[in-house]
Amino acid sequence: MLENWVTFAGWGPLPGIKSASFERRTHDIVGTRFRVISTNGDTHAETITRWDPTRLLEIRMDEFPRPLSWIATCFVERWSTEGDLATDQHHTVVRSFELHPTRLTTRPILHLIRWMMSRAVEQHSAIVLPPP
Repeated sequence: MLENWVTFAGWGPLPGIKSASFERRTHDIVGTRFRVISTNGDTHAETITRWDPTRLLEIRMDEFPRPLSWIATCFVERWSTEGDLATDQHHTVVRSFELHPTRLTTRPILHLIRWMMSRAVEQHSAIVLPPP
């Protein structure tokens, strides 16, 4: 699982991931926490907040360094599937992000970050989720 994280290369000024390690592991997956080091040397935390192995993975990213911590409280990434994995060999994985601003005035900056993240996710999904 963690080996796929370092394939996230970022996009433009958005850094990629240099390494990720377990900070806390839980038996039922929810609550598992990772420490992530970006290619620019910054660190943040990622915690699994929801997990259904056939439908959903939700990760909360927080403990951002400055200046990002001045702009956002957290990001929530969701990996969800469309189609039935048990009976349908054709399913789609959708990755989405919610970016939570520290205040209303930082929303425009988060729109730009979300756009860069969507470009980075497109590239990363081609690596992690290659077409059949």
